[in-house]
Amino acid sequence: MRKLEDRKRPRFTLGLGGLLIGGSVGFVALVTVILVVFALLSAREAAVEPLRQGTRLVVDALAERTRDHLQAAKAQGDYISRLVARELAGRAGASEITGTLVASLAAAPQVSTVVYLRPDLTGIQVAREADRPAEVAILDLSGNEEARQAVDEALQIGAGSWGAPFAADTDPRLAYLNYRVPVRGKGDDLGLVVVMLRSDRLSRFMRDLALPPIRSAFILYDGNRVLAHPSFDGPAPVNLPRLAEMDDPALQALVAGSGLGSFAATQPGGSDGPDGSDEAPLIIREVGGRPLLYLFRDLRGFAPEPLWVGAYVNLDDVGVGPERFQTIALVGLSIVAAAAAIAALLARRLAATIRDLAGQANAVARFELEQVDTPERSRVRELDDLAQAFTAMLRVTGAFATYVPRQLVRRLLEAGHDSEPLSEQRELTVMFTDLTGFSSMAEHRPAGETARLLNEHFARLTACVVAEGGTVDKFLGDAVMAFWGAPERQADHAARALRAAAAMQEAYRDDPMRTRFGLGLRIGLHTGQVLVGDIGTPERLNYTIVGDAVNVAARLVELCREHGPAGGVVVLATGTTVHAAQAEAAMEDLGDHAVRGRFQGERVYRLCPGRLSQSARIAGTSLASS
Repeated sequence: MRKLEDRKRPRFTLGLGGLLIGGSVGFVALVTVILVVFALLSAREAAVEPLRQGTRLVVDALAERTRDHLQAAKAQGDYISRLVARELAGRAGASEITGTLVASLAAAPQVSTVVYLRPDLTGIQVAREADRPAEVAILDLSGNEEARQAVDEALQIGAGSWGAPFAADTDPRLAYLNYRVPVRGKGDDLGLVVVMLRSDRLSRFMRDLALPPIRSAFILYDGNRVLAHPSFDGPAPVNLPRLAEMDDPALQALVAGSGLGSFAATQPGGSDGPDGSDEAPLIIREVGGRPLLYLFRDLRGFAPEPLWVGAYVNLDDVGVGPERFQTIALVGLSIVAAAAAIAALLARRLAATIRDLAGQANAVARFELEQVDTPERSRVRELDDLAQAFTAMLRVTGAFATYVPRQLVRRLLEAGHDSEPLSEQRELTVMFTDLTGFSSMAEHRPAGETARLLNEHFARLTACVVAEGGTVDKFLGDAVMAFWGAPERQADHAARALRAAAAMQEAYRDDPMRTRFGLGLRIGLHTGQVLVGDIGTPERLNYTIVGDAVNVAARLVELCREHGPAGGVVVLATGTTVHAAQAEAAMEDLGDHAVRGRFQGERVYRLCPGRLSQSARIAGTSLASS
């Protein structure tokens, strides 16, 4: 959590009631005068401003939904690139990569095609038609110079980038938006992932989103080519037709005079309005005797040239002709500007502190204390008192959070944990870790250095536990106790625990406990029934686990000294854990061993470094999905 600092109290403060009364009276008086003057000028023209504002809201919503639509495809492309890189690192074959592409395509309805190209331009394509299963094709573009240039360009960029819309091989009238992401592993280029969106689906998307008073919504590429239009139920008449080639007179009218075509040609890159905003100028055209008002929003970063989401309305819908529109727009703008100026003065004084406190309170509610900062002081007396009280509360919460695992509290909050102490029997996987030779090392080191080294060690192990969704129960001297399967249920808790142990093997390589002092790390894993929940008294509770399974995991740590070098990492797991995780291929069977405190022996396995196979990881994933 950030350091909480005291802020100076303002020299003077105002009462909230006085500020609201004075501000409201002044605001109402000013707006009333403006409305009376405006009514004397023209009452009938007053309907245009609401129409324009309503149209702008709809166009804003269209642009935002389209942006989200494209951003979702971009995020899916980045995600697929990471998946493919991870699979290639695990030496996955073409069938595994194909399965990944098919599953990723199913999770992204806005994407129609996913392609993975290797550096030699061979690869796999997965395409999906509406209401049809995905079709898989093997690609070989090694002889396609245009494809080679496109891949080299994308790899040279080094990050995800949007390419220019291109025509489909199967239907040259159909255009595809495409997002390319390099696949990298250990600093090398492993190929390219391309996700593609069909233009006809964007057309249906625009048609479904257009709401009154919008007559038609569309998307333009580079200001003069139509990428999506409601009339494109299937492929367009031609790939990316120009405005002049459209059957829609409203779009043809933009080419004449100073329409969007000439506007885009005069802008640097065609991406900004004349005032530097993201909005094209307000355009009015007379089309077939109808006055049409056009509004546009720029979508940056989804193609080499700008994309424009546009829409138009008929001004005759409110009975106002274009000859009076400029007067109406100016008067409406005056009202909006005056209202915005006065509202901003009040909102900045009243809403800033409240909004800040609400955001801080939400962060505290989620127990994300690292996002919390000292709230700003306010000149409004009551808000200033509230800010000070909130600051005091943050100090108390910060002190509390030092001694309570934040991850556990967040999970209990997400699970809706009741205030009543609750406990239940549940099958979990328990982990114990221990450092060999720590006590001897600590005797010869300063206390401060020992604590620092131990904290760094705990941080490494805890990160591995958290990465696999585990819960750190407690720290016992130089040992860590953790478990999986609670508070939230995890069907693959055994697989998660084994993956965490494998990650600890890797993380411990650079741990000063090993590199400087030669200490070994011993890890024990066991799966069984335990009592989990709030244990203690009403005055002092711990969320922990108790039971025989906990003891078995602790006893396995003692067995580690018999099955590995003193300065290495030894991971032992019982047969219950190994079978539940379906990870026999990664384990060495050590046979039955007597466990202190139990009459029957336990089948014990040792985790072989680097042999936690892809099959074991997939088994854990399938358990989670079930």
